[in-house]
Amino acid sequence: MRHFHFIYTLFATHHFLTPTKAVDMRSIEEVRALSTIDPELDQLLKGGFVLPPSWNKDTDVHEMRTLLKRMGGELDPHGADATIPTRDGASIAVRVHRPSKRARDDEGHPGMLMLHGGGYCVGGLETGARLSDVFADLGGVAVNVDYRLAPEHPFPGPVEDAYDALTWVAENLETLGIDPLKGFIVAGESSGANMALAVTYLWTAQNKGSPLKITGVYSSVNSGVSAETVPEKYKHLFVSMEQNAHAPVMSTEAVERIKELYKPDPMSPLAYPIVVPNPSTMPPTYFQAAGLDPTRDCTLVMEQVWKDAGVPTKLDIYPGMPHVFWTLGLPAMGQTKKHEVDTRNGLSWLLAYSGGLVYKKD
Repeated sequence: MRHFHFIYTLFATHHFLTPTKAVDMRSIEEVRALSTIDPELDQLLKGGFVLPPSWNKDTDVHEMRTLLKRMGGELDPHGADATIPTRDGASIAVRVHRPSKRARDDEGHPGMLMLHGGGYCVGGLETGARLSDVFADLGGVAVNVDYRLAPEHPFPGPVEDAYDALTWVAENLETLGIDPLKGFIVAGESSGANMALAVTYLWTAQNKGSPLKITGVYSSVNSGVSAETVPEKYKHLFVSMEQNAHAPVMSTEAVERIKELYKPDPMSPLAYPIVVPNPSTMPPTYFQAAGLDPTRDCTLVMEQVWKDAGVPTKLDIYPGMPHVFWTLGLPAMGQTKKHEVDTRNGLSWLLAYSGGLVYKKD
């Protein structure tokens, strides 16, 4: 019979807690090699498996939203758990993902704010459910945010909604069952990863007296670096936008289409977190990067800049895999299985820095 018990997952080991030391970034040859398609994926494609097409300059996000609903990608069988106010007098929905009853601790749990991906234009509570469920399975409480989308709500609207959701969490810690002393993570995938970094920067700068301290960031396949914002010393290694311009799932044209719809300030840290004024103020950050992805080097460069600033980091790379490949219906693939394990380990690594409790299944 399965049961849950408290453990400090590798927390006491020196290897697990030692921050990554700043070292020279990979060579340009090593970086470019990451685009070589994964052999297992290559065989699937040759056998007839079809990856979803990338967005292009003509992509209609309203049609995309309708298509996702028809496919079940945004079906919401559980509904929202709360409706929370925003600064402009509107409201947004959140869903709270909690540990199983047998894993609950009356004294509170680690917490996580979850910001889904979707190019700032599509997605919702179901898009953020997978990672939220993983965190709940580890014994935490995840607050999954249904922020408003572009183009109806362009930059910085989604970031402001996410910040307002974090403010609501800070005001309702006891009700939610969150003990921030056990760790609090802001997490996101794709566009949500950019938002997670931006919200963390804002909260850290503006809420020094708050009982809610962000102790870690989960940043998966972010696009928080651009040709205009990449540091001069790493420009020669920022090649993925050109190298993977025609990659499946996410192309450079898709990146440009998202910019057209989202309208980010090209030099704002809320749009491109690589330009935060002082990276050393950022908490420990877990990064994921896909090799066959135009946004790959956004993560590789940012992780290096964070390390240069003394921020503890952990990075997992998936060579030859496209953007958000774990969502593409390939559960038997080796890299998908690895991603599932890495995700749990990455969250546990972040909680280790705050002494957060993790639950393990036997």
